[in-house]
Amino acid sequence: CGFAQTRRPAQKKAAAATPPPATQWPIQTLAVEGNHTYTSGQVLAVAGLKTGQMAGKPEFEAARDRLIVSGAFETVGYKFEPGPGGTGYVASFQITEVAPVYPVELEDLGVPDADVAALLHGKDPLFSMARIPATKPVLDRYVGWIQEYLASKGGTDKIVARVVSTAPDRFAILIRPA
Repeated sequence: CGFAQTRRPAQKKAAAATPPPATQWPIQTLAVEGNHTYTSGQVLAVAGLKTGQMAGKPEFEAARDRLIVSGAFETVGYKFEPGPGGTGYVASFQITEVAPVYPVELEDLGVPDADVAALLHGKDPLFSMARIPATKPVLDRYVGWIQEYLASKGGTDKIVARVVSTAPDRFAILIRPA
């Protein structure tokens, strides 16, 4: 003779009310290390992060990517760690700037140089007539913006940018019609 076994329905345990660990914290401080040509403010403007902002690894990765695609930096890294009191991050970007940089000369664009300089400075916090890196991303971006601006004024010339010798051992980036 066998014993009959009865099964009780399994009781569900109450889910723990523990929230998932936070993946974002406020940025308490932001610093830039390795900058010589650009101010920390210029670098952080391109990075797009600000103190007080909620951020985690995805936001820092995106900021690093923005700095890399700017064409002004050879290397970009970042670090963040809990700040005093454990209520936010103390963060920094470690950069190596592209060198050398050259002054910009504008020639025969058909609009005042000051207007073109203001346009470029308004679009890129790193822009300065005194110094820009001669990288393809930088020059292509500036030529594109100038081309659009001139087209809005009725201009049809194709614009080019290239490094030219201005004197022995002196170079500049010349932006002009092709």
